[in-house]
Amino acid sequence: MQIKVTYLTKDLLARIFRMDKKDVAALLEKYGREQAISEGLPAIAEEIWKNTQDKENHHLLFTQFKNKVFGDSTEIHRHGKEIHWSFSTNLFAMARENEIDDTLLYGFVLGYVKEVFEMLFDSFIEVQLSPQAPQSMITMTISPFDDTKQWLHTVLLELEKLDKNRAAAILEQCGRACGKSHGLTDLSKEFRDKVEDKNDLDRLFSLYKEKVCNNSTRLYKENGVIYLEYHSCGCPIVKDKAIDNPFFCNCTIGYTKERFETLFDRPVRVELLESIIRGDGRCRQAITIINDD
Repeated sequence: MQIKVTYLTKDLLARIFRMDKKDVAALLEKYGREQAISEGLPAIAEEIWKNTQDKENHHLLFTQFKNKVFGDSTEIHRHGKEIHWSFSTNLFAMARENEIDDTLLYGFVLGYVKEVFEMLFDSFIEVQLSPQAPQSMITMTISPFDDTKQWLHTVLLELEKLDKNRAAAILEQCGRACGKSHGLTDLSKEFRDKVEDKNDLDRLFSLYKEKVCNNSTRLYKENGVIYLEYHSCGCPIVKDKAIDNPFFCNCTIGYTKERFETLFDRPVRVELLESIIRGDGRCRQAITIINDD
């Protein structure tokens, strides 16, 4: 089978790659889903799911789909819970023609595959892509999420249907609760109590940086703004690869607000400048203390 990238014209690619980096992957995935729909595979997958009595039997669903679409082809097979699929594509040629790193176009293929197999299994799936020689082939590993991942992604999907600010505020509250459960609130109170002049914000910051961060350069202040950097995501949910949705980063904003608002006894504004989930090389936050005056 060949997946031809027909939705992405040269002009469209030029417009896409002028956009903010965090929006590119989502847009490419959207076009990949649209191409899959236009080719009819998701409709076949959905029909099989609807007509199968044991809908939790992924092996049965996959076998019916393979027999109907691929016959006895060896390019797609199931091993344990994983599906392995190798196919040819004009993705690499398109990348070369437009002088684009081919890995940047993987989002298109991700969208294509997700649209098909999410219909087949009626659940979120995880897709891993790796280029194989010759440079016209892609091999994918596809596996349904476990129950925890399904739950998390369903919650985020429902949150994203709400007003954006309201949804972000809910995740911030989750982050605050997480901070409290890890003792951050009590720790900030402890350091605040050690400073005689509670309005000496520089002293509070210096003490916190020394005692909590061992004077690490990842926590610093410039022109009155505090910057906090991480070179790997500290969230165990992200570390376990249970979630990769950038909207989830609103949780860490609440986490950061909880500890610094407690430390300074003032509201703070937290701006996420960079995020590993968004594709940046680090996480970087700007924290601004909001004074009454």
